[in-house]
Amino acid sequence: MKILLLIAALMCLFYQGNALSCYYCEAEDIRDVDCNRHGVKRCEPGKDRCLAFRIGRQGDKTALVILKGCINETDYRGIEEVWEGKCDLSQDYWGCAASCQTDGCNEVSPGPPGP
Repeated sequence: MKILLLIAALMCLFYQGNALSCYYCEAEDIRDVDCNRHGVKRCEPGKDRCLAFRIGRQGDKTALVILKGCINETDYRGIEEVWEGKCDLSQDYWGCAASCQTDGCNEVSPGPPGP
């Protein structure tokens, strides 16, 4: 019985030690530096990716909203489907999304290509 408890405790420590940590901010910040002031948070179980998402208006590279946090692959694929090909300044509203799988990898949010 004691061995089972010890194994369970070690598994919990191992699992917590390997949880992903991502920059986190809600959709109130419009610059990475402002968004990143919130720091990183450990992701909940099942959320295996960091997300960085930026939305802006036609012809303007300045973001209206930056959103960062933890996400699972299925939810990220849903974002990709909606915003695929829309990281383009010619759209009425553009949105650029990126995910990654290392601690703090979403420090810089994606933006539209071009000069």
